Amino acid sequence: MTVDEIKKLLTRKKFLGSSITLRQKRIDRDKQEYEKLSITVKLMKEYGLDVDEDDDPTIVSDMVLIILKEHKDGLHSAKILTEIQSRWKPEIVRTSLSPILTRLKTRSEVEFNDGIWRIK
Repeated sequence: MTVDEIKKLLTRKKFLGSSITLRQKRIDRDKQEYEKLSITVKLMKEYGLDVDEDDDPTIVSDMVLIILKEHKDGLHSAKILTEIQSRWKPEIVRTSLSPILTRLKTRSEVEFNDGIWRIK
């Protein structure tokens, strides 16, 4: 093995180590958030609020991203909702979609300007 090949291997090893560390931090942060949200949902149910945990926001998030990728100029949230309802999930309501759009914006996957949602 040449010196250059060894350097490339060591560089790759260092990169992967850093990547693993960053991912582990993200996992730890996500676990903490999950725990907090689990407590919140439990309390909501205890206070009699109708909480449908089968309405998986990850799946709806994917639907939003698919739709926005198809509409490069972006869409109003009402049109996104209509698309989701007609294609996949007729039972979804606006109040379920709004927090998902906000989460996608917080994660910098979409942007919101002048009432229009777009892929970032």
